[in-house]
Amino acid sequence: MQQVQLLVDIGYKGYCSYEWEKRGIPISRIRKWRFREYAKVMTEYLKDAYAHRHIRHTC
Repeated sequence: MQQVQLLVDIGYKGYCSYEWEKRGIPISRIRKWRFREYAKVMTEYLKDAYAHRHIRHTC
């Protein structure tokens, strides 16, 4: 979450990616489940980060 907050604070508008470890789960099941979970978690992280945004000024 802290990384997302820092990106929001500096006005980052690019992409985010993620990685996971496969532990005995077929790759086809992982892709579907992990993508949905990633989208859900990142949506909540971004909502929270924008709600608590700190404007950072650069010199």
